[in-house]
Amino acid sequence: MTASIFSLKLRDASFKGVPFNVASISKSVLRRKVVHEYPQRDEHYVEDLGKGVTSYDLTAFLVGDNCIEKAKKLEEVLLSPGPGTFINPWEGNINVTVLDASSITYTNDALRYCSVRIKFIDAGKLTNPASSVNSVTLARRISDAISLSAVKDFVDRFKNSEMFQLYQSAMTGTILEKLGIISNSEIVQLFGIADEII
Repeated sequence: MTASIFSLKLRDASFKGVPFNVASISKSVLRRKVVHEYPQRDEHYVEDLGKGVTSYDLTAFLVGDNCIEKAKKLEEVLLSPGPGTFINPWEGNINVTVLDASSITYTNDALRYCSVRIKFIDAGKLTNPASSVNSVTLARRISDAISLSAVKDFVDRFKNSEMFQLYQSAMTGTILEKLGIISNSEIVQLFGIADEII
C-alpha cells in the first residue's frame, strides 16, 4: 500500500519534453581530491579541488504499440546539441547534458517494449575563461602596455647614460665646435686626416 502511494507522488520522467518511463536512477556525486605524497617523507597532503560533476545513470523504457516511434523521438532529442531539462521523478527539473546514450534495445520477447541506456551529467556553466572577455583584445592591450613600458625603460636608461650627454652636446653645437677646432689644428693638417675627423 505504501509503495503505491509513494509512486503516485513521483513525477513523469522526460528529457527536453520527450517523456519516458524509468524504474530507477543511479546518481553519482563526488568531491574531487588529489593526494600528494612526498618522497622520503612519512606524510601526505590531500588537496581539495572542489565539487565534481554529478551524473545520473538510468535505463529509460518505452511501452505500447507505438514504442518504436517513442524511442526514435527520444533518440532524436538525445542526439540534439546543447543541454536540456531532465525531469527526474525523485528530484524534479535538472539542467543536464547527455554524456552517453549507449544503446537502444528492442527484443522479440517484448514486442511492445524497448529500453534506452542513458547517462546525464550536470550541464554546468562556462565560467573559465569568461565568455564576456575578448581574449584577442586583451592580448593586444597587454602587448601595447609591455611595449610602452619597454620604451619608457629605454628612454629612462638612455637619459642617464654618457651617450645621451654626447647626443645633447652634438645637438647644442658644443661637440661640433670641438671637432672643428680639432680638424683645424696643425697636427691634423700635418697628417692630412681633417676629412676623416669631420
